[in-house]
Amino acid sequence: MPGFILAGCQRGLAKLVAEAIETGKVAGRLGGWEPRIIHSRFPNKSILESSQVEDVLNEAKQLNGGHVFGISTDRERALVERQIKPYFRFRWINPSVIALAGQRQFEPLIAALERAIQEDDVWISSVKPTAPASPLALPSKLFKAKGEFEHLWERSEGYGDIGAIRAVGALIGKFTTTYRKSIDTKGNEKTPWVDQDGWVWKDGGDEHGSAPFPKNWKYSWCVPERFHFDVMPKDPKTKTHFIDIHGNSHKLPRDSKYINVTVHGEVRGYQENPK
Repeated sequence: MPGFILAGCQRGLAKLVAEAIETGKVAGRLGGWEPRIIHSRFPNKSILESSQVEDVLNEAKQLNGGHVFGISTDRERALVERQIKPYFRFRWINPSVIALAGQRQFEPLIAALERAIQEDDVWISSVKPTAPASPLALPSKLFKAKGEFEHLWERSEGYGDIGAIRAVGALIGKFTTTYRKSIDTKGNEKTPWVDQDGWVWKDGGDEHGSAPFPKNWKYSWCVPERFHFDVMPKDPKTKTHFIDIHGNSHKLPRDSKYINVTVHGEVRGYQENPK
């Protein structure tokens, strides 16, 4: 059963917000989703602080990939979003619906949650990664795509338009057709990804190592333990180093010519050197 965390709502309205959510649940308008609430630290303001992100992430993990519906009027909104969005499905909810719930006007909050759940049900069925073979498992800022595929990851994070979410689902299929390319003429290996810069991303190699929480999650998908990409140049003569998500340069090993890269673009198992 999917679940969501309503995070950042005004602490002083805790009972009324809980009553509103229960009203929507009893009316069958929350789609069977399990609700959780993380309140603002402030009694009179709906603010989700960066210091609360750890609690939000842990709650999302407990819900086996819960979606985060953030409520905040604070200037830290952009920071909070960056700290959650790579790992768990995230959206903002208009804080005004919490204020109205405090006046016992429950309908705006219930309607906002209902819309979010309807959209995210579509997102789960058509966009959410469920296996390492999903294009969304690739690190967005490292795998070079072009044209309509360049912003696939950013578009997959979007909300507010069910049609746009379905369009991303269709684009994922086209991406696979475009960037899965056979390089083994004997057919002994699984067909890897090959990006526009001539890097080969193999997702069928030996698994080893592990990622700490929350980096073992991506888009509310629990990444299989020890999974990573084996990344190598299609033409070994053209490249000697790989640049990771932090801008660090890694010399390719002489023996294998490939390097282990996680779904978030970090290099596993090699010394990080300044670029």
